[in-house]
Amino acid sequence: MKKTLPLIILAFFILPSSVLAVDSVPLTVSPVRQQMEMKPGETSTAILKLINISESPISGTIKVVDFIIEDDQGTPVFLEDKNFSSNYSAASWVKLPYDRLTIPANDKIEIQFKIKTDLDALPGGHYAGIIFEAVGQTLEPVQDVDQTSSGASIAPRIATLLYITIPGDYEEMALVTKFHTPKFSQHGPLDIDTTILNQSPSHIRPTGIITITNMFGDVLTHLPLEEQNIFPQAERTFKNTIPTKWLFGRYQAHLQAAYGTQGKSLNALIYFTVIPVALIIYIIIFITAIIFLVKHYAKKNKTHEQELETEIEKLKEELKQS
Repeated sequence: MKKTLPLIILAFFILPSSVLAVDSVPLTVSPVRQQMEMKPGETSTAILKLINISESPISGTIKVVDFIIEDDQGTPVFLEDKNFSSNYSAASWVKLPYDRLTIPANDKIEIQFKIKTDLDALPGGHYAGIIFEAVGQTLEPVQDVDQTSSGASIAPRIATLLYITIPGDYEEMALVTKFHTPKFSQHGPLDIDTTILNQSPSHIRPTGIITITNMFGDVLTHLPLEEQNIFPQAERTFKNTIPTKWLFGRYQAHLQAAYGTQGKSLNALIYFTVIPVALIIYIIIFITAIIFLVKHYAKKNKTHEQELETEIEKLKEELKQS
């Protein structure tokens, strides 16, 4: 399938090296996502807003680097080595007006930057990140779940990711490499993992649902795939959960998804069985115990009745003899 619409997506991203909750970072970026149409050799401008929500000014450096995706969770790896070369590179296309800045307390700065694509830019996806890192400042130590200090102060570092697509003749291709849930379980909830490999030269964003039906063909639930970008020649794993705890029998999970500009389809089918073995064993033990008690008391009553009959017969004999 051929793709003709170019696209730039500007997405806000907190660097994974900063293990902070989003609301702990005193910086935000706007807009979250921005789209543009460009061609090889075209020049465009975009605006990035850095917002300081703290009570103190924040100074730092700002730079552009390439990034790639290496894991199945979509985590960007920033390539700060200037010697990096790739068909997906876009850092050299982005020109910032300066490399240092200070954001006043409770204020914002608008940065207008230029993007100029190469005349010989290859069709497909090209990627870069604009990173701002505070200099000479740190955040307060992060509190762990148990409310004890982690003891580490971390410099605020945020980035904006640029997904640039150059129009041209190329085929969008993707396939499901993994669609899995345990084949046998005793109870729910059950996790379903879906891994999709993007074989296209540009990123894709699949959409779809997983339909769960029971052995009678009745629909138990629909589970939507979370909409996430998949980097070229990379995999991404989508996680879903069947929330129902008590299940019994054989079930079917059917993935129906679509991707690309013309909605190419992705399908996968698996079967799994849920039998609450432990519960069944407990029920069998309970029923067996009830049966045993019933038989025991029945036998005891029968023995007692026989003893009574014997006593009655003895009394009858004594009466006859008297």
